Amino acid sequence: MVRLSRRLRGFVQVACSAALLGSFFAIPAVQAHNNPSFREDLIATVPVTCGADGCQDSAAFALTWEPKTVQLIWRVEGDPGAKAHFAVAQDGKTLAETVADGDATGRFEGKGIQIVGAAGFDANFTVKVYAKVLDRSAAAEGGKVVDTALLDRGKKVFESANCIGCHKWHGSGGGGYGGAALSLRQSALDDDQLRTVILCGRPNTGMPYHSRTAYKGDDTSCYDMTATQLGEMMPPKAPKSVSDRQLDALVYYLRHDVVGKGEPTLEECKAFWGDKSRMCSIYE
Repeated sequence: MVRLSRRLRGFVQVACSAALLGSFFAIPAVQAHNNPSFREDLIATVPVTCGADGCQDSAAFALTWEPKTVQLIWRVEGDPGAKAHFAVAQDGKTLAETVADGDATGRFEGKGIQIVGAAGFDANFTVKVYAKVLDRSAAAEGGKVVDTALLDRGKKVFESANCIGCHKWHGSGGGGYGGAALSLRQSALDDDQLRTVILCGRPNTGMPYHSRTAYKGDDTSCYDMTATQLGEMMPPKAPKSVSDRQLDALVYYLRHDVVGKGEPTLEECKAFWGDKSRMCSIYE
């Protein structure tokens, strides 16, 4: 009989029990903090001229926004009245209709955008366009300075290494993948534990290992055991391994955007997929 190492004993006790779904990823749960912070960045100021014959279309303007933008907010300066509204067009194509003060729309961008078809305005007015952005400032993150470049690299690794295949975009897992057993959002793993599981997989489960060198020959870098000693408990090998640099970025991303985040929100979904993705319709 193989004598299990101390580091692996906890894994095997879980794997051999009937409650396999209460595995390493779900014990213990942390208190979720499901309140992402957002800020509004002014990205355009658009004057509109109105007279006795109504309002003219605005001059063409351009909109650009940063990747973490989830919506555009349209605010009117002046005295628009309760029923005042306008449309937004780009190169003659209508993008949004009956937009009123304070309304939110999708993330339009590029040149040739205009305020058109304004109605209900008695005088000149100005539209200020704000980008609603997922806030990564130190103040929004409890005083911690966030490395946004590293965060973005980690998200790319999360996708390219196909973590999203089992854990889904939000990290909660899903039907057919073990449910709560795969919920990173409910996990209390520290960074070292995350690294271990990513590199070494989880014995006796479908969680693959992503290390290039683990389990080769007499290697015991994972759980102090060789592949031979693990036997049938040997985790599968991932199609793609991850480098040390990729691992650092992935763990950073999981720590800041996934682990302990509670139930996923519409804003988080839009920040991940973009405003036009059908993936987010279930949160509306």
